[in-house]
Amino acid sequence: PRMKVAVVGGTGFIGLNLVEAFRDAGHHVVATRRASSNTIFLRRLKVDMAMVSLSDVDSLVAALSGSEVVCFAAGHYPRFSIDTDAQVARGVAELSNVLEAARRAGVARVVYTGTVATVGRPPTDRPAVETDGTASLPDGSTYIAVKLAMEREVARAARAGLDVVSLLPTACIGPYDHKVGTGFFVVGLASGLLEAYVDGNINVVDARDVALAHVAAAQKGRSGERTIVGGTNVRVEELFSRVARRFEMPMPTRRLEPDEALAFAIAEEARAAAQKPPGRPKLSR
Repeated sequence: PRMKVAVVGGTGFIGLNLVEAFRDAGHHVVATRRASSNTIFLRRLKVDMAMVSLSDVDSLVAALSGSEVVCFAAGHYPRFSIDTDAQVARGVAELSNVLEAARRAGVARVVYTGTVATVGRPPTDRPAVETDGTASLPDGSTYIAVKLAMEREVARAARAGLDVVSLLPTACIGPYDHKVGTGFFVVGLASGLLEAYVDGNINVVDARDVALAHVAAAQKGRSGERTIVGGTNVRVEELFSRVARRFEMPMPTRRLEPDEALAFAIAEEARAAAQKPPGRPKLSR
């Protein structure tokens, strides 16, 4: 059946893929935007837009009213591992406002876009599964601290009776990554700017597949459950070598050991954060 779906964060990387997938599936899509959002891609997709502030519940209620499903793809994404308490407070407050607005607007279901980083490490070398529980917080990781706190907020809302389905994507690569988040390494390699990397195991997933998973979750997901949305397990070095061959560029010559990489990332974050406006670190924690 045709649904009205509101995508909170519709101008972002994952949000734009969600808008396109729900639209192509025949649903009526409303995409939220901030006053400062770049809307060029949304305008091309020709869907309804609603201006909101994640700190203003009333604006969210107005934007979500009449929707059967709300997809939350606007989770706070801290770029630097600084001011952890403030970053956590912001992420939880914005999510809480959306969940409260969905409740007040009478939305039937919320689909929350989280991250696989909140899943606990398996006891052996097997791939992680949802029943591995919740990740422990690594020292100094503001990003994971924010995502763990937000997932706890989702669980609290579910216990209070809100129908929430959580999807936990792995490393997303694909179209509409105009802010160059996870796809930074692709741009860095293709342009010869990626100086160093850390090898290890990674799982990458096409953002379009993540979007299709959201369409399925909106219709068939089980309330209160979280589902990993993954793609292909690969070594970082192999993934980078494939990208380098694709763009006919040399591989970065500097492969860092984990301790060396952490020290380099801390220095890079400090350098980038001190710039006005803040810059982008060559490697982040």
